[in-house]
Amino acid sequence: MKRLVIVVVVLLSVAVVGFVLTRSGDDASNDPAVDSAPGADPVIPGTVPDLPSPKEAAANAVALTGDVVAAGLISRRELIESFTTPGFGGQLADLTSEQITSMQLALAGSGRGDAEMSVAEFPLRTRTIASDDTAATVEVWSMMVIAVADEPVARQAWRTVTLELALVDGRWLVNGWASAEGPTPAGSAEGVIAPGHEVAERLQWSEVE
Repeated sequence: MKRLVIVVVVLLSVAVVGFVLTRSGDDASNDPAVDSAPGADPVIPGTVPDLPSPKEAAANAVALTGDVVAAGLISRRELIESFTTPGFGGQLADLTSEQITSMQLALAGSGRGDAEMSVAEFPLRTRTIASDDTAATVEVWSMMVIAVADEPVARQAWRTVTLELALVDGRWLVNGWASAEGPTPAGSAEGVIAPGHEVAERLQWSEVE
């Protein structure tokens, strides 16, 4: 049974409010298909590549938050539908786009409409709540970083996302999404808060694979 839907960027919207209070994407292109190079290892009949487990599929979905936010309207829907069930993907895409539009309007109202925003979410731990041959419930604890280059500071948001997954055609796909704030660790008392542009620059580095 599907859980209450909370869009991918629900905490992102909360974090952006911090920018608004303190100071008041283009569609992704698809890479062309590339033919297999001569001499590539042949696929052995009867073998099936290892597919992500429910935990891996859940963590991968949460880690796509930055890509979802940066994507254009059409490519965002395609991206969300790539990791969700057919019955759930459209619903999540619509709600996510509504949240992002509201966020953009809030930034525009504060004079920050042209600000370049960098967003990344980092899954830290996962826990399987329930699982059988066709469905699973997984919790993902993660940290989200939101940075605007010309803002004084960047923001962070910690959350726990509960994902319902269903096995569809051999793949674990998201069939429900709910999130709750925290738990949030305290920062170091002696820690120095970096300028927003430094954090934004780091978010442009290559992802760890």
